[in-house]
Amino acid sequence: MLIIAFGEYAVLGAIPEINYTNGLAIEKVSVKFEIKEEYIDNGAETYSDCEEMSGIKRLNIFRYFEEENILLPVETKFDTENNMVYTDVDRLGTYCLIDMEKWFVRYPAKIIHTLLNINI
Repeated sequence: MLIIAFGEYAVLGAIPEINYTNGLAIEKVSVKFEIKEEYIDNGAETYSDCEEMSGIKRLNIFRYFEEENILLPVETKFDTENNMVYTDVDRLGTYCLIDMEKWFVRYPAKIIHTLLNINI
């Protein structure tokens, strides 16, 4: 699966696959990840000064698109009071939580800083 190539070290927690029996349909699914206390702080602290990447905000939910064999981010919401990262989707499938700070170590700093709009 592509998640292995993506970097297992960047995946946090379980990788749920949400599906249903034929004949059923869904309108909305909430995918929620409750973050344990030991995973809230930025481990590498590379981007801890950047508000968009501090604490659980550095985590992003991705969906695996099997047809294209690619992981893509989905709109990710944060409940910082309850240490919850979640998304509301209208598709079933495989979802995972990626620690963006850990994932970014694979890319040159200039690309990351451009994405986060940080002057270097």
